[in-house]
Amino acid sequence: MEYNIKKSLTSVGLIFVTGLSVHAQEADILDYMNVSNLKGDILLDWQISQGSTCNGIKIYRSVNNAEFVQVGEIDGICGHASRPIRYIFKDENPVKNQVNNYRLDLGGYGNSETVGIEIIGFEAKDYQLRPNPIVSTSKLFFNNEQLQDAQIHIFDAKGNAFPILTTRTSVVNINAENYHSGFYFFNVIIENQLITSGKFIVQ
Repeated sequence: MEYNIKKSLTSVGLIFVTGLSVHAQEADILDYMNVSNLKGDILLDWQISQGSTCNGIKIYRSVNNAEFVQVGEIDGICGHASRPIRYIFKDENPVKNQVNNYRLDLGGYGNSETVGIEIIGFEAKDYQLRPNPIVSTSKLFFNNEQLQDAQIHIFDAKGNAFPILTTRTSVVNINAENYHSGFYFFNVIIENQLITSGKFIVQ
């Protein structure tokens, strides 16, 4: 049996997630607890073991693993005496550009372990490059929700081209050791279309 939790304290936000899912095995009454993304929303998915119950569940989120705020809850008795019960909670407004950590307050059983996932938000630009300037290694994040073949074309200030970087994810590493100090420009190409472009500095 599965329950979709609709009692959320959040609202819709534009987000992008760098990881697909994170899994944690919980103690005592949980068979599992997963956190994943679905088209920009973050889903918590957990199952209460057969024969276990708790007095309500509160869902908490933190970006520093120290201060948690409540983002949802389930009232009443949760779980079942004769079968496992699955629950799904959707957080529609996670904190962008930071790791969102989640834990459950299982009424009468204390807190679950914490699971987290980092998301990237694109606002003024269609990419993020962290860090920039680049001293050793930087990560270039861009939108590739369909996980298509992406090419990153890099040029120096004189127009000289460097080896093309490729990925089927939404992030690629740029290593400073492959470039001299100076300014560089890049284009992200997916399916022969320019997705975004920008520049970076190698120190």
